[in-house]
Amino acid sequence: VRAVYEFLMFQFAHNGERLRSNGRAIEMPDTSLGTLRLGAPALRAYNLFRYGHGDCSIFSAAFAVMLTRIGIDCEIYEGYYINSNGSKVHHYWNRANVGGDWYWYDVDVDGTIWRRDGKLMFMLYKKGASEWKKTHKSGWWQVYSAGDVRGAVPAGFAAVALPAPAPDLNAGAPDSPEPTVIYNGERIEFEAPPILDGGYAIVPARELFEGMGATVDWTPGADGTGMTVIERGGVRLRIVPSLGICVKETADGVSDIAAEASATVYAGRVYVPARSLAEAFGAEVAWDGGTLTVTIFE
Repeated sequence: VRAVYEFLMFQFAHNGERLRSNGRAIEMPDTSLGTLRLGAPALRAYNLFRYGHGDCSIFSAAFAVMLTRIGIDCEIYEGYYINSNGSKVHHYWNRANVGGDWYWYDVDVDGTIWRRDGKLMFMLYKKGASEWKKTHKSGWWQVYSAGDVRGAVPAGFAAVALPAPAPDLNAGAPDSPEPTVIYNGERIEFEAPPILDGGYAIVPARELFEGMGATVDWTPGADGTGMTVIERGGVRLRIVPSLGICVKETADGVSDIAAEASATVYAGRVYVPARSLAEAFGAEVAWDGGTLTVTIFE
């Protein structure tokens, strides 16, 4: 759930906003379809992926569709959001069943906060009903139940708006020449071999970054959307291979990492592109194609 939530926050913008990741000013027509009840969730979610932006009804539809397609019941609600000054605006949000309990989510508002302020607050993520009523006016009504969303999402929609299939954690790495990684003059030893992917060196994340003095945490997801978080010196990297998420967080904000190859999972280990992620921590990286050696120095 967290991986889907962050994917929508990082990759898309609210109508009329600026995308922080690429700095482009967005001047786009409204993609909303009137009231949500007149547009099926899959169609509204498709608009987000097609145009790259949308309103609260579109974000809530995309969140519901993506969770539904990975087996998590999610509903869509309509009502009013209460601003900090006490005013209220017409709004849409979600409720999802996680671990047998129902929680409230508002990816549109949380996404707006980080795009506007550069802060990942998660103020409206996985909240109980009593806390929810502080910001979402009581008297809301359900637009789509979990069953409605399941019935409204065609199977073919998976090709447009869903995470990649869960990786086979029992599969081994493909046969390929094995690159060597040198950090500040010392060879980094890996339990599983680094490999070449399209001519680029991708390596097990844990050994690489622990060798560089970072902490590495892995949070598995039952749906295959596990997240690796790497931290060192005020820099945090978040990597979700199955959703294609690779972002860098600092005190200045959040940005996408333009990696030369995709992070992936082999034999239960997260593999990452060595150059772009080491450079994200400020390291200098050199590649010797003759000896297949990645040299990292700081």
